[in-house]
This record gives sequence, C-alpha cells and structure tokens, in this order.
Amino acid sequence: MLLAFLFAAGSALFAAGTPVQSPPAPAGLLRVYVKTDQTGEGSELTNRRQSVTDMTESLTAKKKTFTVVDTEADADLLVEVLDRALYVPKIIMGIGPRPGDPSSIAGMAQPVRSPVLRVRATRGKFAEVFTNKNKPAESGRGWKMAADDLAGQIEKWAKANR
Repeated sequence: MLLAFLFAAGSALFAAGTPVQSPPAPAGLLRVYVKTDQTGEGSELTNRRQSVTDMTESLTAKKKTFTVVDTEADADLLVEVLDRALYVPKIIMGIGPRPGDPSSIAGMAQPVRSPVLRVRATRGKFAEVFTNKNKPAESGRGWKMAADDLAGQIEKWAKANR
C-alpha cells in the first residue's frame, strides 16, 4: 500500500511538468578528438587507423584530464596521427628476455623492433609534434605502449598550455 502511494506521488511530480535534468558535463576536462589523414597506401592507412584506435583508448584512460568526443567540431584538443614506423636499434644493452617472452623460445631470436609513433596535438594557437620515447627494451606491448607514452606527454603539454 505504501509502495503504491509513493509511486503515485512520484508520477504526479513528473506529470506536473518537473523537468528531468541530466548530470552536468565534468568541469575542467579537455574534449579531445583523434584522427588521421585518410589518404595513403592501403596497409599504411590501416596501420595509422589502428594507431588512432590505440591513441583514443590511451587518452580515454586519462579520465582526470580528457574526455574523447565523436566530432572534430566538439573538440578543444585535436590529436592527429601523422605516421608510424619500426626502428631496429643497432645495440641493446640490458637484461635478457624473461621466461615466456617470445624471444626466449628456441628459434625465435629476432632483432628487437621498437615502434615509433608520431602525432600532432593542436589546441587553439598551440601545436606540437610528439614522438614516443619508449626504449627498445620496453617495447614489448608495441603500438599500444607507444600510444600510452604519447598520451602521457600530451597530458603534460595540455596542462602546461591551458
């Protein structure tokens, strides 16, 4: 009986025209949009699009600084994936592979390839080109690790240029 009364009272409030408000947008967050040029050779374009996905995920993880938007017009900060390449360093110094790493399996010894990802971040009149700074020994997660490194660099840059 009490439940029916509460339901009827709540329904009367909505029927009386009480507006339902959505929660406000988080204050202080930069709206960011990630894109790449849509021209280029097929596999290169596919790879850059994958880096757009990786950068979007990495920037989304920075929840205290960024919110990712769906259109360039809604963005305060534009991140454009310029290019990506694999770099094979001449000498790597450090500890050997850990158990279970593909390079520790017999017959799998190959040179270490370090991903190099380059993006341009633009916010108003400020623009900067960033390249990931991962060391070859840290490149186990590949392109995702490069995107994570760049997201950290962009976060610092965006905070300094508010």
